[in-house]
Amino acid sequence: MKKLVNGESEAGYHEVKFDGSGLSSGVYFYRMEVRPLGSAIGRDSGSGGENYVQAKRLIMLR
Repeated sequence: MKKLVNGESEAGYHEVKFDGSGLSSGVYFYRMEVRPLGSAIGRDSGSGGENYVQAKRLIMLR
């Protein structure tokens, strides 16, 4: 498992560059998780916002 980003970021648009040069061809999965401002893991912030989690697949062809 590789982690591109692990931690909190300021609100707004962010870009992460992915370097798959060390990976072989195949299907890979990635996940993005977003929590409302002020929330902690496993705790609701009371802001009414919900967590957003999305998993996608990436096909790497060499």
